[in-house]
Amino acid sequence: MKKYLVIIVCHLFFLPLFIKAQVSSTILSWNAAAATPGTQNATVNNVNLQTAVLSRGPSLIYSNSSTNSYIAAFPIGQDKAAAKNTGSYYQMTVQAKPGYYVSLGAIASTLRRSSPTSPDSYRWTYSLDGTTFKEVGQNDVVVSRTAVDNNNGEVQAPIDLSMVMELKYVPSTTTITFRMYAWGATSDNTSSANFGFGKFSATVPSIIFSGFVTDAVPAIHTITFDSKGGTSVSSTIQYHNSKIMAPTEPTRVDYGFGGWYKDEDYTSKWDFNTDIVQDNITLYAKWNDPRQTITFPPIGDKAFGITPFELNATSNSGLPITYEALTNNISINGATLTITGVGLATVKAIQPGDGNYNPATPVEVSFNINKGLQILTLDQSGPFSRYAAPISLTATSSANLPVTFSANEPTVAVLTADNKLIIKGLGTIKIVLSQAGNEFYMPAEVSKEVLIHTAGSSQLLVVQALSPNDDGINDVFIIEGIKAYPENQVKIMNRGGNLVYEKKGYDNDSVVFAGKSNGGDKLPDGTYYYSVEYKQNGQWQQKKGYLFIKK
Repeated sequence: MKKYLVIIVCHLFFLPLFIKAQVSSTILSWNAAAATPGTQNATVNNVNLQTAVLSRGPSLIYSNSSTNSYIAAFPIGQDKAAAKNTGSYYQMTVQAKPGYYVSLGAIASTLRRSSPTSPDSYRWTYSLDGTTFKEVGQNDVVVSRTAVDNNNGEVQAPIDLSMVMELKYVPSTTTITFRMYAWGATSDNTSSANFGFGKFSATVPSIIFSGFVTDAVPAIHTITFDSKGGTSVSSTIQYHNSKIMAPTEPTRVDYGFGGWYKDEDYTSKWDFNTDIVQDNITLYAKWNDPRQTITFPPIGDKAFGITPFELNATSNSGLPITYEALTNNISINGATLTITGVGLATVKAIQPGDGNYNPATPVEVSFNINKGLQILTLDQSGPFSRYAAPISLTATSSANLPVTFSANEPTVAVLTADNKLIIKGLGTIKIVLSQAGNEFYMPAEVSKEVLIHTAGSSQLLVVQALSPNDDGINDVFIIEGIKAYPENQVKIMNRGGNLVYEKKGYDNDSVVFAGKSNGGDKLPDGTYYYSVEYKQNGQWQQKKGYLFIKK
């Protein structure tokens, strides 16, 4: 028997822990069909509550000027203190029946102010002993609109009672008394300066108390506040499955309060609007160091013309950085920097702070912007046929600056003043592209070798006529394309087969046959034979033919 008795006692002891959160609904409300001179019982009264009564304070004068409402004329010239001292209030009582407990969630009301001379301010209060009254709601309420604006009265913002611990699970032995004090009347005319609860209807009351009535009381839990070095915050208690009211925020020198957390790692913040207490808990204060520092990495030298780049300063607070260009050779949009000139550039990183962080000391970073590099591109890269018509050369600069041309191989091609390439023979011509630069870009020069070719595997053409008379036309024996084969040997023989000229490394320039023998003697006009031997792809090749000399 003792064993079972212990089990039963333990079960009863822990039963309150499993009581579910009650749903708040209307437990009392008042509406009436006509003006009431005395007290008025609640129209809707929870069956487990004693009859609730609405009444006027001793200094109010009944007014019958507005039907379907509960109104009165108030003493003139009163402030809040005078209203409390003289009894300028409306009163309601709430009490559970034996064996029950009442919990209150909110008061909703519609108030009617008949004219500008009626009271214009009010405040709700409550008492558990009928003597000492405590205010609810955050502030005194001002009513500016009158019956001219709405003859039925103005709906007021509900008075939240959900966080008031004293109004939770109030036993039947305690009567809760509510008073709504009002003041600010400038006339006590009962017909034109009254104030009270707006016009009732059959379905819409003007006073509503929400909450719930139960026959069980849940466990009470202790909530401890660990301020983590801040000013002390007293612990509080609350019923199981209930919300708690946020305490006064603690303070700490040089730090900003960052809220209450459920864990010391600050991963889960307590939400006083939604979180409910289900056990004894400790909440931990989080502190934010309001002192910010900006880290702005160095910016290396840049060149004019590069793509805009992103700035990457950061603050230890994690707040966004803004940037300011301190020199006119850069522009900044958000965190994107665009180079607009050359020289020394300076950027300022700024973080102005917020509610938790002080402004950071700005940080400036400077870097050099050098002249940009140009890329020159020849639009006609070849190769070209030996027999092609004049070719108009064009080129572009990455800086969109004009490009000039030069060439130095007249035996292969010549360049005219209007940049036309006139082909003269086989071989490779070096075309030089030049751009002088400007205040933003460095000078640029690039050489491009352009091949002049013909059909066939051997890229050699022999000019078989020679007139060495110093007139600049066919004065020397030209072998087009011979420079492409530096390993070569040229032989000239007369009609009798005698060797009159022989040279290696023939190049149409410094090594050339001009109608003279190896000994320097001028050869007579006539027909001669030539032999050109050259090395192509590692193999020796030979080209033979006739040569005519005529001065």
